[in-house]
Amino acid sequence: MNAYAVEIQASTGYEFKSQTFTIVVDAPKGYDQAARRGVRRAIERAAEWNVEHPEAITPRLTDASAYRVVSIRAHVDDVAVAPATTAATPVVAGQNGATLVVAVDLNAVLDALGRQTKR
Repeated sequence: MNAYAVEIQASTGYEFKSQTFTIVVDAPKGYDQAARRGVRRAIERAAEWNVEHPEAITPRLTDASAYRVVSIRAHVDDVAVAPATTAATPVVAGQNGATLVVAVDLNAVLDALGRQTKR
């Protein structure tokens, strides 16, 4: 999986805003590449916004120091969840995360624990 959701925080020029936004990027080399591409894409979006809104009193900043990465997560929309073999059903938590349901044979776990404690 090469898609990452990069949460970015923008600056007003003298302080960082309290809101963040998420950009999905493709980064086959991992988290560092995802961070760089996320900031680069944020700069591109700011430049596009400035072109579309030339009358804006405060244009968006378009240099790398105006953006910082808050978090990087594997993008979960690409993950396919297989149906569980028990009565439990996987529940998707939303755009930013997912719940993973793992079916485990409880008797096998208890047997393994019992064997370890008898040693």
